[in-house]
Amino acid sequence: MARRRRWSDAFKAEVVARSFEPGTNVSALAREIGIQASQLFGWRAEALRRGEVKLNDDD
Repeated sequence: MARRRRWSDAFKAEVVARSFEPGTNVSALAREIGIQASQLFGWRAEALRRGEVKLNDDD
């Protein structure tokens, strides 16, 4: 059984910021860093809930 990995808050913040850059494929980014896409989507949702990320409504 694999050990559970722990990611620093700074690492999560960096990856979440990258995931919100225009044109970023969130699933591909997750594969690039070696996590499941659902994990990254969870980090994104948590950052939005906490108000750490603002979405542009300019579209």
